[in-house]
Amino acid sequence: MISTTRSNVTSSRGIAIAFLLAFSSQAAAAIPVDGSTSQILIEEYGDSTTVGYTKMPTETIVAAINQPNTLQQLLSNEFGARVVVKNEGVGGIQSSDALAGTDGVHQSWETVMRNSTAQIVSLNFALNDAFFFSQPVAGKPSVSPQGYKAAMAELISIARKYGKEVVLYEPNPSCHPAREPILAYYVMHLDELAAEQNVPLVSQYWEIVSSPNWQSRLSDCTHPRPELYRAKGENAYQVVRHLVKRLVSE
Repeated sequence: MISTTRSNVTSSRGIAIAFLLAFSSQAAAAIPVDGSTSQILIEEYGDSTTVGYTKMPTETIVAAINQPNTLQQLLSNEFGARVVVKNEGVGGIQSSDALAGTDGVHQSWETVMRNSTAQIVSLNFALNDAFFFSQPVAGKPSVSPQGYKAAMAELISIARKYGKEVVLYEPNPSCHPAREPILAYYVMHLDELAAEQNVPLVSQYWEIVSSPNWQSRLSDCTHPRPELYRAKGENAYQVVRHLVKRLVSE
């Protein structure tokens, strides 16, 4: 989830989660790969919009149609069972949590990347970086857009040191009052970083925010409805498939 303190969505420990596993990354991970092919593993790191939270009338669930699941489905359709997308999202975290290993799930990024067998890792952060900079909370880092760019650069550098292909995801926009006024600055710094370091970028923020009534595509001003999650997965596929295709041909 995006914010464990101020967001409209409560902590993942306190919500009812509907794990509807149609094309889920967990289900995909169980698909056997025959001995003649090598598995291509994609690990997707990010906040609750990576996990796939969406708000329903009476509860918050993990939507069956979310971005990693959609990416898994599309890649499986093209490349078969050898490609596995693993959802490593954690609600409430920002880029600095991933780096330091303070998300409550993962160890430090250095350790995670050293131990990871993934060929491709994706990074989807910014929504919480913007939130906690706008509304600082005791015990949580408050990271400016410039600090966010520096943290993302370090995440990229460490992942590359361990031979990973890195993909950056622009966040979806948010109409949450703590995020909306400043989120664009984080996205601009992410776009700059992608260009400077020649990192594949899934560009989607600007397209979404310029579309009519884009707020209606969000379930609670931050978390997408399933239709937008699917669109985000399709956007990811258009970028990630080229990396997978290259790996398949090696």
